[in-house]
Amino acid sequence: MTKFKAISLFFFLLVLTSCSIQTKAYKKLEKENEGTFQTWLRQNNEINYYSENLSLNEAVKISYTYNKKLLASNEKKYFAKAKVLESLYNFLPAIEPLGSYTYLDSHAKLQTNSGEIKVGKKENASFTLQATQPIFNGGALLSGYRASRYGSFIVNENILSGYQKLYFEVAKAYYDILLSRKLLEVFELSYKSAKEHYDEVKIKHENGLASDYDLLRSEVEVTNFNANFIKQKNKVSIFKTTFSKLLGMNQDYQFNLENILEFKDFQIEEKEIMKTSFLSRPDLKAKHFEVSVQKQMLNIARSNYLPKINFQAAQRWGAEDSNITTPDRWAKDLSARIFLKWDIFDFGNKRSKVRQQAALLREKQYLLKDIKETIHLEVEQAILNLKDAIEFVNSQKLDLKRAKNALMLAQVGFKEGLKSQVELSDALLSMTNSQSLYYQALYQH
Repeated sequence: MTKFKAISLFFFLLVLTSCSIQTKAYKKLEKENEGTFQTWLRQNNEINYYSENLSLNEAVKISYTYNKKLLASNEKKYFAKAKVLESLYNFLPAIEPLGSYTYLDSHAKLQTNSGEIKVGKKENASFTLQATQPIFNGGALLSGYRASRYGSFIVNENILSGYQKLYFEVAKAYYDILLSRKLLEVFELSYKSAKEHYDEVKIKHENGLASDYDLLRSEVEVTNFNANFIKQKNKVSIFKTTFSKLLGMNQDYQFNLENILEFKDFQIEEKEIMKTSFLSRPDLKAKHFEVSVQKQMLNIARSNYLPKINFQAAQRWGAEDSNITTPDRWAKDLSARIFLKWDIFDFGNKRSKVRQQAALLREKQYLLKDIKETIHLEVEQAILNLKDAIEFVNSQKLDLKRAKNALMLAQVGFKEGLKSQVELSDALLSMTNSQSLYYQALYQH
């Protein structure tokens, strides 16, 4: 019964300790989150940053300096460097200090014909300094070093890929703001035009020159354009917040974008673009290095078929006397040896590991071929999209000119009583759509 109580008490204390750890962890997390909130409050009360003319290149430079995800990924290169050093240290001797102390409550005894004889002492102490130097291990150490080096190359290429992705994200966010602002201007002008048109229809309605339907239709148009204007205004705020986060800045960071949405025609050199992609894509380089790493891992697995030879030297100090603190009672001996370890039979374990690494190597090689095909497809699609964007810009530019002329004629005709309210509304809507499509075409280009 006493044993059962002791076990129950032990488990009770264990559960209590676990609950205490959980409570402390959540309290610590709550305190950290409260600190984050207070920091946010202080930042909102501080003077906002302002940049008069922020170009795309300047925005990219800021993101490279302050973007949190990029800063976090840069830390991986230090981990990779440490892995390389670790693989180098495996070539060096391992030095181990070993010590022991034994106290016996009585002397060991040996039975003889003349009686018992005491053997040894009650106190025994020893200290050994042992060094082990690998001589041959089937090439595993060299392959391990090469694998770590290729691994560091992979990290570098992944970091470079992160820079390129961030550049694309910043550029997209930059032009998202430009496009959203242009569309905001379009909807604002459309709303003002619809409001002016409504005022004209209202005056005509009061004079009996417009029907109730015309008045209601113009009023609905004002409401719709106002709703689009408000919706677009919210989009501008969202894009600005996303852009500030990519730059690693406070969300209240104020800026004025220097670049504009404009069309710049240029020659598309397909062969040169394709060549640059295959030579410069960091994800392709990373896949090449992954194959190289896996080849070294296969070599490490194959090295298990070969013997491992090590050299070992040891200096031992031992005291086997009751008065072990006396220096001259310590005995010294130095030993050296070369020992060989060779696992000749292990029930197919080595063969299984080699097969695993060989399968992984084939997997990496297939993935390398796949990314080559993917890059080829992506470049072709990008070139086609660019060509389509150029044609889209040219067509929308002409369509916008026609829509402006149509709206102008509709406005003049409505004032003179030659055009109906429906025709003017259609012309205004067509003008708004043409402007929106034109700016979207510039954005895609």
